[in-house]
Amino acid sequence: MISTASIQNLIREKKTYRITSDLQTGGKYGMKTFDTSLFELYSQGMVRAEDAIAKAFDSEQMKAKVQGKI
Repeated sequence: MISTASIQNLIREKKTYRITSDLQTGGKYGMKTFDTSLFELYSQGMVRAEDAIAKAFDSEQMKAKVQGKI
């Protein structure tokens, strides 16, 4: 995570539940969510599908990605 003004503001205002959204839109800074990184590792064959699904923040969405539904 890059310490952008937006991230700093969310932390300061105790709205950390919204950080995931900023990470998703912060791709231009090299930021990505844990689930995105996990799916990339799965796609590279470094993580099994079962493990990616079990450890994902949003396991239902990860399952759909692994099954090619997203």
